[in-house]
Amino acid sequence: MSVFWLIAQNVMVPFFLLAGCGVLMQRKFRFDMQTLSKLNNYYLLPAVCFVKLYESEMNIGTAGAAIGFWLLLNAVLSVTAWVVVRNWRDGGGQAAVIRNGFILSNQGNYGLPVSEMVFAHQPLGMAIQVTISVVQNIYTYTFGIYHSISGGNGKAGDSGEGGKAGIWKMLQLPVVYALVAAMLFRLFDVHIPEVVWKPVEDVSDAFLAIALLTLGAQLSGLDMRKVSGRLFLGVFGRLVLSPVVALALIFLFGWKGIIAQALFIASSFPVSRNSALIALEYETSPDLAAQLVLFTTVISSLTVTLCIYAAQIIW
Repeated sequence: MSVFWLIAQNVMVPFFLLAGCGVLMQRKFRFDMQTLSKLNNYYLLPAVCFVKLYESEMNIGTAGAAIGFWLLLNAVLSVTAWVVVRNWRDGGGQAAVIRNGFILSNQGNYGLPVSEMVFAHQPLGMAIQVTISVVQNIYTYTFGIYHSISGGNGKAGDSGEGGKAGIWKMLQLPVVYALVAAMLFRLFDVHIPEVVWKPVEDVSDAFLAIALLTLGAQLSGLDMRKVSGRLFLGVFGRLVLSPVVALALIFLFGWKGIIAQALFIASSFPVSRNSALIALEYETSPDLAAQLVLFTTVISSLTVTLCIYAAQIIW
């Protein structure tokens, strides 16, 4: 029970307080959602991704194992999601949201604090979570954006050129170059002057509050009475199927101890709020995307606790 209350206190309460501010402010002031979306995607996201990757301290061996596991897990989930949605003829946007829901998990502001609590005295567990968080950022702003562009309303994917248009639009996004720059700077140990680093870091620090305010503004207009079976399919894929596949892979490769615990727990986190921001930007069923973030986050307070408990019992 102590883990449950720690998750609620350190993750759930701040999440809903910030998102709740967005709900109240949207009802009072009626923000322009496209403006908020562009603020997040073209200003805040590049900064937070650059800072997170540039600051990360990763052991090569641990990073290699974590990256290999995460690529394989997401590949299995991606193929499974594609099989599930491939015959949907009434909504490419909803198909894109479900595909993203299967693979885009909240490894940052949810996964990192949870792992910090669980592995407070085991640095290896935290190092694995940091590595996965970086990889997940790359997934989000490559595959996640591509899915949304290809399934968006009138932005790409409406013709045979949708695939090429999706790749071209993805390459125009500043966050892609922020990720590449951060990796190159880390690789060549480039020092960033304080006069440059400080404003980038300040923008990065603003991301969480503005992103959750934006999500709350999205949620304020949702009719929660219109809950489809596809929403529950997304919840199942992220909170049930992902840990099950992860468990099978961990047993397959024979990982044990802290490594196995960290990988399994990381697989259980809810849908990333960034998936809702991307869906809003590309008009890819943003209501369904926001609902999926909300439902998985609420339900995960139980499922993540169960996965943490199971990890400690099994390994």
